[in-house]
Amino acid sequence: MPARAFNKQEEKTMTKQKMTLDRLAVMVAKGFEKTATKDELKNLETRLDGRIGKLEKKVGGIEKRIGKIEKTMVTKDYLDDRLTDLEGKLVIGQTKTNNKVNKFINILTDKDILIKSEEKGLKRTQALPVIN
Repeated sequence: MPARAFNKQEEKTMTKQKMTLDRLAVMVAKGFEKTATKDELKNLETRLDGRIGKLEKKVGGIEKRIGKIEKTMVTKDYLDDRLTDLEGKLVIGQTKTNNKVNKFINILTDKDILIKSEEKGLKRTQALPVIN
């Protein structure tokens, strides 16, 4: 069978299609030019593995340091308990001191070395004032 001849309309359509396909081929080729090769991706993966390994090592070191800090760090509850104990000891110490001072004031008053107004003034200036 002899090759059929194309009319002008068919030739025009085919030319447009060919140009479109050529352009598409160029676009695809340009797209692949910017695509990384398997070797480039492998190289990148190796570099990233190295960096990730270093980061994991650093994070592990930080975790150890935080663990040491947590072991030696005191809690708020512990500090509150210690403060309460110290306050109690301070009050006991002040009470003992007041008792001694009061005994001394009473001795001085009984021997008429202090008058009543001096006795009251001294008792008001104690660490734990006497409430009458």
